[in-house]
Amino acid sequence: MKRITINNIIGKVGEKSGIFLTDVISQYEALGRPKELEIFIQTFGGSTRVGDSICKYFEDLKEQGVKINTVAGEYVASMGVKIFLLGENRDATKCSFFMIHNPWAKPKGDADFLRLFADKLKEEEYEIAEHYASRTGASVESMKALMKIESELTPIQVYQLGFSTIKPQEADLEQVVAFLDLNKNQSKTNNHKQMTKEEFEAKTDSFLARVLNVFKSNGEIHNLIVQDANGKEIDFTELNDGDTPKVGDKATIDGKSASGEYVMPSGDTYSFENGALSKITPKEADTDSEEVANLKAKIAEKESEIETLKNSKETEINNLKETHKEAMNTLKTEVETQFNEFKSTFNFVETKPNQKPNTKKRFGSKIKPE
Repeated sequence: MKRITINNIIGKVGEKSGIFLTDVISQYEALGRPKELEIFIQTFGGSTRVGDSICKYFEDLKEQGVKINTVAGEYVASMGVKIFLLGENRDATKCSFFMIHNPWAKPKGDADFLRLFADKLKEEEYEIAEHYASRTGASVESMKALMKIESELTPIQVYQLGFSTIKPQEADLEQVVAFLDLNKNQSKTNNHKQMTKEEFEAKTDSFLARVLNVFKSNGEIHNLIVQDANGKEIDFTELNDGDTPKVGDKATIDGKSASGEYVMPSGDTYSFENGALSKITPKEADTDSEEVANLKAKIAEKESEIETLKNSKETEINNLKETHKEAMNTLKTEVETQFNEFKSTFNFVETKPNQKPNTKKRFGSKIKPE
């Protein structure tokens, strides 16, 4: 049977490019447009937009009568699972681990935008769960529950839940354990026989951790990648973007275990041994020359003078404010005193029409009639 291979990130994630729809179409055309096709999938996932376009292409081929089967590689996660489920016969027996999860994203915007984005993300979550359920025969609720806890599935679980159609045999399960065994100096088969349940689960968790570190936000890589002063990229494989490297963190350079010393833009020096950060040497403090020291002293002196003058002016201004306040209070008192005296000597007499004015004292003096 002729085969199309998807063994990379789907679409573009960060600066890394993987498999696009054009690559899939080119493979199919190069095979001579066969009527029976096997798709080999080994991917951590990637862009939902690119992944959906690939799914749509395969769905169109199926409508045209092309029979499609799928085979899982050592790992299939996220969008890779959606593509895998397109197969009529689905084989996940050879060292295959699946991971399904709720869609992730890191949007930026105001409260209204984030609210709308969250609603859209919830819709996509339901659509994925519904897609899984329609292909596996499980309920939507079951798929949503597994997605919520970011489930990693063994080949047996993949088969039992209906993701694959071929039941793994004992030999297949031994290969799964061998794949998880990181000790290359011992026989994989012997290691499998010696492993306890706890050791097996620990290795399973290690695999999931690597998947989550490589792939997040529904296709967005979160590995922390820093550059030294010369632009050399240092990839901290177990850190997320935004984390601060510390002694013991593992890193690679040019795809190999980091080794040697690298001066960072901050001036700190990172020392690596056997792929791990072994030492962080802080930048040495600069020793000022005598001239620079004198200039700093003069600047400090002038700053002190300015501060003294500032305090003096503030005191002067406060004194002027207080003097002005006292003068205004004194003036207010004098005005009120004169006004009260004026009121005490004023005698208002109402006159009636055609009545002659009263010749009594007004304002303290006699008024003669004209």
